[in-house]
Amino acid sequence: MTDTVEYHRSRYDPPKKKGFMGVPIPVLLASVGFVLVLFGLLVVYLINMQFILKEVRYSDDAVD
Repeated sequence: MTDTVEYHRSRYDPPKKKGFMGVPIPVLLASVGFVLVLFGLLVVYLINMQFILKEVRYSDDAVD
């Protein structure tokens, strides 16, 4: 038999640390990195877009 006593958590024990705001740090960093990459791609797309106004010429033959 073993002489070590296995420790069981009690409901009154303080909660275990889970990282920042309950999210593990690696998951938080991966999520923030992914969102930053998406925003970067959106900014590059919007910068490279050409906003060209299309000129529309209306003609009213009924008045002439």
